[in-house]
Amino acid sequence: MTLYLTIVVMMKTVIYTVFLSFMVAFAYLTISSEDTQEYDQKMSSCEIPSEPLRPSYNHSFFCCPGNVGYWISAGYKSPGEIIGFSARNVPLDHNGTVAFIVYKKTKDGWKIIHTDYDWHAEFILPSEQNVTYALSVYVFDKDCNLIDSLYSTVFVPIQKLNVELYLDKRIYKPGETAKLTIKNTGKAPILVGNPYEIYRFENGSWERVKLGVFFTLEGYEIMPGQSWTQKVGLMYFNESTWNSYPLPPGRYKIIKEVLGIGVEEKLTLEVEFEIRE
Repeated sequence: MTLYLTIVVMMKTVIYTVFLSFMVAFAYLTISSEDTQEYDQKMSSCEIPSEPLRPSYNHSFFCCPGNVGYWISAGYKSPGEIIGFSARNVPLDHNGTVAFIVYKKTKDGWKIIHTDYDWHAEFILPSEQNVTYALSVYVFDKDCNLIDSLYSTVFVPIQKLNVELYLDKRIYKPGETAKLTIKNTGKAPILVGNPYEIYRFENGSWERVKLGVFFTLEGYEIMPGQSWTQKVGLMYFNESTWNSYPLPPGRYKIIKEVLGIGVEEKLTLEVEFEIRE
C-alpha cells in the first residue's frame, strides 16, 4: 500500500512538472512572437526625414490625378491650441502610408515631437512660447517611396501684446479731422476694426459722446513692427436735430480695442486730446 501511494505521488509530481514546463514554454513563445511582430512592424515603417521637407510643388497625390483635398494648420497659434491635418476623398485603393509629423525648431535644427499615421491627425500645442513648429505630411506608396508631401509652419508667440496708440496732434481746432495710428511693437500680429469711441471729460468723469457713425465690419491685421492709421472725425451727433456738429472745446479721449492673433489677449487702448478755439 505504501509502495502504491509512493508511485501515485511520483506520477503526480512528474505530470505537474511537465505541465508547468509546457506553460512556461508557451508563455515564452507567445511573448517572443509579440516582441518579434512589434520589431518587424518598426523595421517595416517608412523612413521619416529628420528635418521637414519643403512643400512639394508637384502634388501627385493631393492634386493630380484626382482631387483628394486637404486641410493643414498654419500661422500664429496659442499654447494649448489644437493643430492638425485632414485629408478628404482619399482613394479607396490606396495601400500606402501617410505620416503627419510635428517638428520643433531648436538651436541645433529640428526635433520630431509628434508622429501620427492617419488621414485625420491632431496635436495639442505645448505650453511653451516663442516657438516655431513645422508640420509635414508624407504620403508613401506600399514600397515606402515618397510620392507627395505637404508643409506648413506654426508659430507660438510670447503671450503678451505690445501696442501703441497715438494721434497726429495733441490739440485740435473745432471741426478738424484727427489721424489715429496703431503701431504693433510686439511679436504677434494684432487685429483691429473700424469702430472707436470718443469720451468727453465733464464734472470729474468721462462721458461717452454720441457719434452717429455707422462703422463697417472690416478687420485689419497688423504684423509686428507695422502700423495702421484711420481718420477720426471730431464730431458729435445731436439727437434733437439729427445732425452732426463739431465737438466743442474741451478734454477728450479716443478708445480702441485690439485683439491678438495667436495670443489670447484683448487690449483696450486710449489716447487723450484737446479741442481749443
